[in-house]
Amino acid sequence: MVFESRATLPANTPNDDYTDKLQFIGHEEGRIRALYSNSASPNTLTGFEYDYMIKDHLGNVRMVITEEQKTNLYPAATLEGAYDATTNSMVNFERKYYKIDNTKITSEGSIPSWGAETTANTKLYYNHNGNPPANTNYPAGCTPVQTTGSTNLYKLNATTNKTGLEFMIKVMAGDKIDIFGKSYYLNTTTITNSNSTALDLFGLMTNFLLAPGNPAVQKGISASTLAA
Repeated sequence: MVFESRATLPANTPNDDYTDKLQFIGHEEGRIRALYSNSASPNTLTGFEYDYMIKDHLGNVRMVITEEQKTNLYPAATLEGAYDATTNSMVNFERKYYKIDNTKITSEGSIPSWGAETTANTKLYYNHNGNPPANTNYPAGCTPVQTTGSTNLYKLNATTNKTGLEFMIKVMAGDKIDIFGKSYYLNTTTITNSNSTALDLFGLMTNFLLAPGNPAVQKGISASTLAA
């Protein structure tokens, strides 16, 4: 068995200090890893997960396979609140995950055809992005309230802003991704091939590389390489 103790000075609440906290139990196929509660009770043991270590002919660990299944909730792209360098707002927190151009943020009040929001016309959209009562990954005190209705949209067009918010996450085989979103479009003319703008692959790859935290850029990968 492997235990760990921690002492911080000054105190780091709610990440409290602990003594002889079980980390894992080793066995011939891998380890049994201890799981603990969320940040409100970080020292409360909630269960165990099994990790299996795949070794080569020399006994070196080449891969770790786990039975654990986790759900990660990313912040919704609400675009709500003040867009600046200091305010604890939803949009400022979302900027860490999405490429957001604040000049493209549009208030629904500036859209003459928007009208009243109801469930029937599907315009009613809450800031928790379909995860009631709230998205728990936002910082404490974040404004506005996550259970209120959304008031902002991200404006796209066929020339300068084709793809909108760029976002990148790492995935592995077997991962499942659930995406919830709504869009609004007022059609004032018949759409044909002659008045439509094609979304080229090079443009898609360019915007993909602009997503926050994209490691491909650090490795010298370009849009031309990806589009080839």
